Amino acid sequence: MGSPPIKELRILRVRDKKEKLTDKVAEELPLTIFVNGEELATLLCSPDDLKYLVLGFLYNEGIIKGVKDIKELRINKERGLASIKLKADIKNIKDVFQRRVITSGCSGFYNPSDLKLKKIKSNFKIKKEKINELMKELMQSSSVFRETGGVHISALCDDKKIIFFNEDIGRHNTIDKIIGRSL
Repeated sequence: MGSPPIKELRILRVRDKKEKLTDKVAEELPLTIFVNGEELATLLCSPDDLKYLVLGFLYNEGIIKGVKDIKELRINKERGLASIKLKADIKNIKDVFQRRVITSGCSGFYNPSDLKLKKIKSNFKIKKEKINELMKELMQSSSVFRETGGVHISALCDDKKIIFFNEDIGRHNTIDKIIGRSL
């Protein structure tokens, strides 16, 4: 798991008075995703774990069912491009994507009647005290948040420990990266 790079910038802080100083910020990158040669979306993200981000995004949007659906995945971080070739052809990827629910809370529109969520059946149990313990551990693990205050963090856990976590400028990106790594 990577951590978002940090850079220092000169800023003007205005509180009781104006101050010029240096502050640390998490870097961000616009990443444009192409599927079968057609532009799908541009994500604003932290420039780390981009392969996991793309995989998780495509999976969460229902474009792929798993990594077996992908013929080729190329990332050009310097140009902010991700190119994915799927094994199966999708006639009009933008029509498929635009009908999808964007669940980030940051953008997108949906009709609640379009939601067809399956009920999850599981015997998984965890005590609320353990959840609180894992949350404290997660917050202590986020070095980039401690330095910048400008990233979100998500984790995959079992009932005993954090399996892995991810930080990103976008909260929805952290989930996409977790899902992508899981795939």
